[in-house]
Amino acid sequence: MGKMKITGKHIDKIQKNHPIKSKAQLKAILTMWLSIDGVTTIGNLKETKGVAPLIWVEIGSKVYNIHSDTNKDGVKTFLKNEKENSLWIVINTDSGIRSKVTNNKDKSPIKGFYMYVYE
Repeated sequence: MGKMKITGKHIDKIQKNHPIKSKAQLKAILTMWLSIDGVTTIGNLKETKGVAPLIWVEIGSKVYNIHSDTNKDGVKTFLKNEKENSLWIVINTDSGIRSKVTNNKDKSPIKGFYMYVYE
């Protein structure tokens, strides 16, 4: 299981070879991070060049990653949907690649939540 840790105001990178293994663990780290004031993205964008996977999650045979530029509004929407036991649905990205993950019931992308299935 990935080591879940928050340093300062950002979530530490959870490596692909040690992913989070449950939705409950993912919800726990995201909920902890939401309580931190004065931060807008889950990753420290000043320390990483460009947008990169920050959190790796493995549920069954599927592997997902959540990018460092995911923001508070996106996390709030994702967690609210999770309380309603929404399914994770793979939809097309803006460039037409079927890899973006949403849990909106209407299958629309979650603004500010950048989660992708890794295949």
